[in-house]
Amino acid sequence: MSTTPLLAVRHAQKRRKPLFVVKEAHHGGGRVKWRWRAARGIHSYVRQMHRGRPAMPTPGFGAPKAVYGLHPTGLEPIVVHTISQLVALNPTRQGAILASTLGQKRRFELLNVATSKKIMILNVRDTGKAIEKISAAIARRKQAKQKRLVTKQQKLEEKKSAGQKKNKEKNKEKDHQKSKNAQENEGAAVSAEVTAEQTQEKEKQEKEFAEKIIIQKT
Repeated sequence: MSTTPLLAVRHAQKRRKPLFVVKEAHHGGGRVKWRWRAARGIHSYVRQMHRGRPAMPTPGFGAPKAVYGLHPTGLEPIVVHTISQLVALNPTRQGAILASTLGQKRRFELLNVATSKKIMILNVRDTGKAIEKISAAIARRKQAKQKRLVTKQQKLEEKKSAGQKKNKEKNKEKDHQKSKNAQENEGAAVSAEVTAEQTQEKEKQEKEFAEKIIIQKT
């Protein structure tokens, strides 16, 4: 049996169906939340369904049971997370709803599979445009990633060259310090030799002077 007439009936009923909200929401000045809450007062005119009062939900506002939970296209909506779940659908009776937690890559794969299997995606208006948009976004992300990698590599090379330059300067300073220390050590050795020679000369002079004094006494 075709559900198209019943879907048309449901659509017409929804257009006439009032918005069911708590009865005080219309004159609460924003203090009463805009949500449904059944009237429970003993003398409530809304609960007693008096004419001119806000309507209460009744079975007459319901849609035909045969189209309960169906999408306006007449397909049963099934939330899909993986390719296996998508392939298991019956395209004649069921439609896919892509989960909101999907990433761009998985969404791109599911859209391609749905296009090849002729499965309707109920929460995507134009599958072709969606595929193009996601592919362009993925390409932009790849390009940005490549750019970041190049920039990172350049920074690493700059850091490496700066480190090498710094090491060269440190080595140069060390060599200069070594040469300076060597010169100082050499100067200290020369001064020590000179001091030793002067000491020997002095001792020799003192010895000669002492010998002269002994000779004079004898």
